[in-house]
Amino acid sequence: MSEEKRELFIKISGLLRQLAGESDITIYTLYNPALGVDAEAVDYRVGDKSVGFKTIPLDFLFDGIGVWYIIRRYKRGKEDIFKSVKILVYMQNGQFIKGQVGDFEGFWTDFPIYVSEDRWVQNIILNPAVNDYNATMPEIYSA
Repeated sequence: MSEEKRELFIKISGLLRQLAGESDITIYTLYNPALGVDAEAVDYRVGDKSVGFKTIPLDFLFDGIGVWYIIRRYKRGKEDIFKSVKILVYMQNGQFIKGQVGDFEGFWTDFPIYVSEDRWVQNIILNPAVNDYNATMPEIYSA
């Protein structure tokens, strides 16, 4: 792997740490695409300001589809609102396969549906594609 690519992966991990530290809640889920579209997550972790974020993996040392939901919760008038940055990375045998980043805002009452019915994960399981030419991830360890 080129030094530039290695530096990019390290910077992305640092950004994940920063975003998680600034969030109210961070959720990490890991899916095994071999189990199919309807499979449950094989790993699910929640961190928040009261318990901290040390149990949340903030690196790319996994096989499967890792998704981070980085959540801020606030009020808009009388409504409870959440704003989420969602980062999805598909890794296989230490290689980057596919990734997506996006944000979403919605009502707090809808938040469980947003996390449990992840269309991005379903789409990647159904339509895997390589975005990079055999990029192997560096060893990055979360603090």
